[in-house]
Amino acid sequence: YEVYEGIKRSIAHFPLTNAKEEFLERVGFQAEIPLEHKENLSAIIKDVSKAMVTVEFL
Repeated sequence: YEVYEGIKRSIAHFPLTNAKEEFLERVGFQAEIPLEHKENLSAIIKDVSKAMVTVEFL
């Protein structure tokens, strides 16, 4: 749950509400990953962040 909240905070600045909600739904499945795998979550966040920025310019 803490990881999930951290992810929500980390993308809070994105203006794309629909994309954000979709991302949070997807990441909800990742929220149970053990804390020692946070590096993987960071990579997921970066990838999705790039995708969101790309969508923003479409």
